[in-house]
Amino acid sequence: MLWMTSIGLGLIKAKDIMGTARRLRVTQDVEVEIDRFENACAAARQKYDMMAPPEASVEERVTTAVDALCVLCLGLRDGEVPDADDARRLVDIVVGCVPLATADFVAAVVAQRGMRAAAYA
Repeated sequence: MLWMTSIGLGLIKAKDIMGTARRLRVTQDVEVEIDRFENACAAARQKYDMMAPPEASVEERVTTAVDALCVLCLGLRDGEVPDADDARRLVDIVVGCVPLATADFVAAVVAQRGMRAAAYA
């Protein structure tokens, strides 16, 4: 999920990355989801032959990464907030993968997850 968020967000909508997290939680078929993601990225890149493709902001990357990890790894539904131990782990993982994000910012995104219940509908 972190890899997809890092290289695909902007080309691929956050909603689609969240769909991948939901499917992976059930099927655990990583190869199929990676192929699906790479094909979607390639199709999106073709639209931007003459100009630079859009890039997601740090906030979008952090928010999508946190929400995708909550769904895939913790099995939380949209709007459910992780417990304190899981929240600390999420902060450490996301800060390690999104170097421009501070621990305080990621912690705030994790704490606000309950307010994003309909963000990917």
